[in-house]
Amino acid sequence: MSLECSICLEDFKNSLDVHSTDCGHIFHKECLDRCKSNTSSFACPQCRKLNPKSHKIYLNLEQPKTEEDVEQLKAQLMLAELKLQEMNKTVQTEEKSSNLSCQMISEVLNSPFELKGIIMKGVSKSDIKTPLIETILMFANIMKIPCERSDIETVFIFDRKFFLRTQNYNDKVNIVVKFKTQKMKDLFLSNKKILSPRGIIFNEFVDQDTNALFEYAKSLLSAKYKHIFCRHNSIFAQKDDGDISHHISNKNDVDMLMSL
Repeated sequence: MSLECSICLEDFKNSLDVHSTDCGHIFHKECLDRCKSNTSSFACPQCRKLNPKSHKIYLNLEQPKTEEDVEQLKAQLMLAELKLQEMNKTVQTEEKSSNLSCQMISEVLNSPFELKGIIMKGVSKSDIKTPLIETILMFANIMKIPCERSDIETVFIFDRKFFLRTQNYNDKVNIVVKFKTQKMKDLFLSNKKILSPRGIIFNEFVDQDTNALFEYAKSLLSAKYKHIFCRHNSIFAQKDDGDISHHISNKNDVDMLMSL
């Protein structure tokens, strides 16, 4: 059932606009005011009582729900609950993939990584996509590298801050990627200059022990060694361009080269 104003013959939709006269008839306030302004001697538009007083009333104007409406609402509620469950599953899956435990990261890094792994330093947090692999595919597209999901074995955010040489490191992250082939790794490294304007630096992934040895080997620069470099997770020293590359496997090798 619906209620209508006998002046404009339209249904009441907003209960705040409904006024009742003291003779018991209801109208839109706007309609009632308009009638009053058009005559000096106002009479109720419905019963013609002269100069009736009026006041605001509050009505519940919602239409009663039919059985069909109730069933439709139940179906919508069930659908919403199913969508919420799917969203929760997605969030849980993404959290597991994006937030590897220390033990899992350790296992990944201890596997043969040197031939296929790179680290991307200084990636802006605004560039991070979910799942994380989409970030790598986005950069591959920018560099015009034909990389697909099937080419990537592992990807995760690496939070060792000493890898990141930037003043605003709070807005940057390091991403470690292990590809399934060395060829794909080499493609990323050979095109790394394309992302330089974004402040992103590409390097072969170096494990923590090798990184510490590399820092120690830099002391050879003071002994007139021109090049100290890392290749395939191994460290080399060279006195000059075209000179023999000396493989450094431990600190004793560094000390020996210093004494030569």
